[in-house]
Amino acid sequence: MKQGIVIVTWSGGKPQLDLLLYSLRGYRKYPFYIVYNDATNAPVSQIMELEKEYNLLMTREDSFECGALQGILDNTDLDEFILLQDTFEILNPKFFGEIFNNSPEMSVTFGPTFSFFFGKFRREALLKVKIPITLNKHDAITAELNFPREYIKNESFRIFDEKFIPIVSDDNLEMRWGRVNLITKNDYVIKRQGTWLT
Repeated sequence: MKQGIVIVTWSGGKPQLDLLLYSLRGYRKYPFYIVYNDATNAPVSQIMELEKEYNLLMTREDSFECGALQGILDNTDLDEFILLQDTFEILNPKFFGEIFNNSPEMSVTFGPTFSFFFGKFRREALLKVKIPITLNKHDAITAELNFPREYIKNESFRIFDEKFIPIVSDDNLEMRWGRVNLITKNDYVIKRQGTWLT
């Protein structure tokens, strides 16, 4: 069983990616794969630095999370992987092992749904569904809502944390990266969500 952690980023996501990778410093229990969308617009120096430490997959267009799912299927031999958007910060990486080791032959949603595409995906299950092509933010948000429903229709899955749900309140807002972020967190991660007003 080949397992890995997949991070999705893009050419405009350097500050977010830097924070996520810093929060994961020293953690190497599983191999890391970075799917770098819109890589033709990325600074060459950043690409070179990432290639030194990580398995790097680059796409010409920004195909968002669905492009990352397809890229992992097409370009790796991972049997299962946990997907992370670059706007996560890891507080305690212990959950990676808990998800991989305690849920054999099933997928795992980190929260009650696959919000943020956050959870464990399995190659066997992904091969049974059509992964949408997403080349703009609208399609990516639509896919985030609809694709997980298709994915889990015929897939056994469990929920890691029932309470990991975005809640809009003044206490959960933070100004960072030039925008107001909605914060969703537990003992393991912080998610900073930039698109939440629509």
